[in-house]
Amino acid sequence: MALLAQFAAAAEVTIALPTKSFQQIIFPLALERGYMKEEGIDLKVTFMEPTPSIQALVADSIQLTASGGSALVAIARGNIPAKVVLAVNDRVHQWILSRPNITSIKDLKGRKIATTGVASVSTFMFKNILPKYGLDGNKDVVFTDPGVGNQAVALMSGAVDAAIVSVEQRYAGIDNGMKELMYLGNEVKNSWGTTRGLG
Repeated sequence: MALLAQFAAAAEVTIALPTKSFQQIIFPLALERGYMKEEGIDLKVTFMEPTPSIQALVADSIQLTASGGSALVAIARGNIPAKVVLAVNDRVHQWILSRPNITSIKDLKGRKIATTGVASVSTFMFKNILPKYGLDGNKDVVFTDPGVGNQAVALMSGAVDAAIVSVEQRYAGIDNGMKELMYLGNEVKNSWGTTRGLG
């Protein structure tokens, strides 16, 4: 948390979290346990989707955003002077869950997969993994975006055949009989849960 102190010149720092997810628990937990106060930081937590949080960061309405890797791509393309100050995990904490009748990645051919965004980093990573299993990520599967946090719901309702899900969605899916096909953290070496601010 000491890394966040560089943003605390005025002592008050606002961070935008994209969802109430397990990987972002460190911020509310640090507040609750008084770690931020120990660092001299008056941290305010707000919830905001990635794109609006980047806009708020540029407008200096917030000082930090925990938007994901897709947002980092947008920042780079827009020449926004932002930098990553913290990576929560050293692996990609995303899973591929499927309907129970699908037993392997190869079985996803011709199927619909719910994603965190058809142009998201997790979708991009999964597309690049698919050739290892004999599938073309641009032709053999159909990626859909059911909206933030709705991937497991889309899967369990039968609207899609598989989904790229987060930690909490993984538990919900497995508890409801869905099958875990892959943990992306075993396939991709990348940090996840990044926090960034203007530099």
